[in-house]
Amino acid sequence: MPGFALCPACAQADLYPAFLMYPNSGMTGNNDEMHIFTTGEECRALCLNLDDCRAYEYSQPALKACNLQTTTPLDDPAAFDRGTDEGWEFYQRMCA
Repeated sequence: MPGFALCPACAQADLYPAFLMYPNSGMTGNNDEMHIFTTGEECRALCLNLDDCRAYEYSQPALKACNLQTTTPLDDPAAFDRGTDEGWEFYQRMCA
């Protein structure tokens, strides 16, 4: 996306309400808030309403789980399970 970037230490004022989605992906051990029975849009809104939310995971099947995170794969690359978490979508917030 032109004008957007992924960065580990992005100031709150530089965050956009846009996310980059990774299918079948997630972050191990980095869930700061967990919500169940949410929609994908509700999960996105929960993240956007928290100043320090940098990413979220969402799983449609079963519990419709939403995990909000202050850590991204740029902060902790070893915890990023890209393409190996079937049924999960990982969304990383974009910044200027």
